[in-house]
Amino acid sequence: MRSWTALLMLALAGCTPLLPTPKPVEPTARHALEPTALPASRDVPAAAPRLALLTVRPGPRLDGQAMLYRDASGRRGAFAANRWTAPPDAQLGDWLVAALERAGGVAVVIAPGGRGQAELLLESELLRLELDAAAEPGTLRVELRLQLLEAFGREVLATVRLEESEPLDAVGPAAMAEAAGRALARLLEASAGFVRESVAARG
Repeated sequence: MRSWTALLMLALAGCTPLLPTPKPVEPTARHALEPTALPASRDVPAAAPRLALLTVRPGPRLDGQAMLYRDASGRRGAFAANRWTAPPDAQLGDWLVAALERAGGVAVVIAPGGRGQAELLLESELLRLELDAAAEPGTLRVELRLQLLEAFGREVLATVRLEESEPLDAVGPAAMAEAAGRALARLLEASAGFVRESVAARG
């Protein structure tokens, strides 16, 4: 009985089709959205107001961790096996807090979700963060909309749309992240300047 069972198992094994060897899964590379520099620290004027940064809103297709590009035909896509370490809007919120704390226009910056009373609110929306790959190696483009409001009554004090572009040094997502860091440094400098000048005009 045992011999017949062994022979049957061997026969069945011989009839089993060979399955293709699965291809190894390419590991996902993760890239931080990190500025190459922060604005220079400035003195805070006497009686400077407190500011609360509201949660940065992501624009279309920017609510995840995909690294987006647009090719020469205008077709949009995302790099495979490459991601931002966190959604860009969340990373940008952290860097905006750091930049505004150094801007000199306000006494305190309350991070999104933080507690505390503030006289001013800052709304922000990340409108664009993508690689323009129309010509190699490509250009990183980022756009940010800011709006400063009175906390009481929500009166709009000032609005600005900031745009920065930075050419890549090489082809690929890693070079895209590096270019984003250079563009982000300028974007944060412009954001700090916008808040500082708007607060000064408020009186």
